[in-house]
Amino acid sequence: MPVERFEPLTPEEFDQHLEASNERLRLELIEAEERLRKREIIVARKEPMLRYLDQTLADIEREENEIAALEKELPSPHRPARRPQPLRVC
Repeated sequence: MPVERFEPLTPEEFDQHLEASNERLRLELIEAEERLRKREIIVARKEPMLRYLDQTLADIEREENEIAALEKELPSPHRPARRPQPLRVC
């Protein structure tokens, strides 16, 4: 299979190709910057929600600890409760 040979570009053709390439790259950069801007907006909206969820989780953990502490104070359901001795009347 013969090797295809290309004719050398004239300076004008080279400039045209270069300008077309630069324009494509400029458009790609604009699109990438727009995607980045949209993602930054999404992240900015999610950060307050993340702080809210972190606070909610901390509240749940605190309440679980409070419940555990209260449960320790209650008599065990597996152990019979002590009944007061009946009063003896003489």
